[in-house]
Amino acid sequence: MKLNYIVFCDSASIDTSGKVNLIGIFDRIQSSQFPTSVPLMQIATEVMDVTDENLNIKILVTKKDSNEVVAEVETIQKMNLANGDRYRLLAKADSMIFPEPGDYNVLVDINGEKFMAPSPLKVVAIS
Repeated sequence: MKLNYIVFCDSASIDTSGKVNLIGIFDRIQSSQFPTSVPLMQIATEVMDVTDENLNIKILVTKKDSNEVVAEVETIQKMNLANGDRYRLLAKADSMIFPEPGDYNVLVDINGEKFMAPSPLKVVAIS
């Protein structure tokens, strides 16, 4: 399997043809108080070269510096595209709590094979 993308956004959906609709893509969260949360957040991802139709999927958000798990995010929509070797996944992460400023990784675990977002989600303190 290969990771094609992981995207953070306010809202996402997959239509019946497999087209992904992403609204409000972001890579940074700013807050003046911690812990903080984001009222709306979804994680969209696509993996390619999938050979097993029975997917056990976990999406974890971890602190980059310590690998401490901040949240396990539930997959809410999964679409196997017509050619059968590509899956698009959406995960709802509304109100996820970020305990402190820093970089947060997203790890997608599919049947024990782990994929990390190429860039961390940056949570930044502002005054």
